Amino acid sequence: MKRVVWILLIVSVIGASTWGCDSVSSGVEMDRYSIVVDAGHGGVDSGTIGVVTSNKESDLNLLIANALGEYLRQAGVKVTYTRQTKEGLYGELSSGFKMRDMQARRDIITSANPDIVVSIHLNKFAIPSRRGVQVYYQTGRDRGETLASSIQDIFNTHVNLPQSGRGYEAQRGDFYMCRCVSVPACIVECGFLSNPDDDRLLDTAEYRDKIAYYIYAGIMNYLMKR
Repeated sequence: MKRVVWILLIVSVIGASTWGCDSVSSGVEMDRYSIVVDAGHGGVDSGTIGVVTSNKESDLNLLIANALGEYLRQAGVKVTYTRQTKEGLYGELSSGFKMRDMQARRDIITSANPDIVVSIHLNKFAIPSRRGVQVYYQTGRDRGETLASSIQDIFNTHVNLPQSGRGYEAQRGDFYMCRCVSVPACIVECGFLSNPDDDRLLDTAEYRDKIAYYIYAGIMNYLMKR
């Protein structure tokens, strides 16, 4: 049986201004989509560390990625994870382990042949007041920009999450996880572990689940407009 996600369900939680009336009245057959959810870092590569909690980015990435994957899976999407344990993907710990880890992720993505790739990370900045969710895409990849903007717009426009300034725009850059694949891909930096308030919030399951849900909503918005 085909599973259909009715966008009305998301609109009722986030706000009807995201989609027009036509969108609300239509459904999306989700079981035809395949998505790779990538939890960044892992093993000896812990990423950044919480300024207050000392939590490892790699551990928090995994928790958020698993929550996001579960939302997608419940919607009927085929989900492939690059990492489902705290271990890295580099095999033996030796010179060049970071590149081997990245290449292993690329191989998983290639084998999955997904429609999109979403990589979960956490941010760090020299100025500790910087906080909030930022989404990145590969320079020159228009579909990646559209995906990143769809997710970023959910956080900026429809979600009352703490964030400095007036909100971010999706940011371009050069990222291996985005340029090593031909499908739309983005990196979601789910908060700043260098910011004490973000760090404390990310230490709670409730907040991490909220982050995962809004990434999911941004993905739904993107898929509906394909």
